[in-house]
Amino acid sequence: MCLDEYQRAPDVLDAIKARLNRDGSRPGTAVITGPTRQDALPRTAQALTGRLHSLTIWPLSHGEIGGVIEDLLSGLRTDPDAAVAAHPTSETSRADYVARVVAGGFPMALRREGASRNRWFDNYATQSIEQYVRLLGDLFLVQRLPAWGKTLRARLRNAEGPHRRLRPGRPTPRSLRGEARDP
Repeated sequence: MCLDEYQRAPDVLDAIKARLNRDGSRPGTAVITGPTRQDALPRTAQALTGRLHSLTIWPLSHGEIGGVIEDLLSGLRTDPDAAVAAHPTSETSRADYVARVVAGGFPMALRREGASRNRWFDNYATQSIEQYVRLLGDLFLVQRLPAWGKTLRARLRNAEGPHRRLRPGRPTPRSLRGEARDP
């Protein structure tokens, strides 16, 4: 059984748990996928504790994006000299490298262009940072301080500050291309 976007149907996880308890938990009995880590959803962690094995799915490689079969590692294992000789120089320009790095390898980002892609990366980075700060807080390794300001307006503005969005001046994919941030 394969369940995609499991976070949209958390009640199904109890049924999967019951099936695993009844029939045993052979590896691969159920494959559940989603856009977030299972430990980010408390109900998931509770329902499948001891029955779940996580697998990180990495972004696409540039060979996968371009539809090229990549066999460099197997070539290096069998005949390193021939593998290196097959690709003596790169014809990729510096601008091409920057474009590839900025485009990333996430399928959702690759389907977007311009400002839409920039917003996707900004949101991804912000959510990742907030998730890690929350995790560090749960482990009592960091403590959030209340926003500081002399007036209520300043406090409210600061409350949306660095933990709510990326701060200007930090390296972002856009800064590599020299583009301005969206307002």
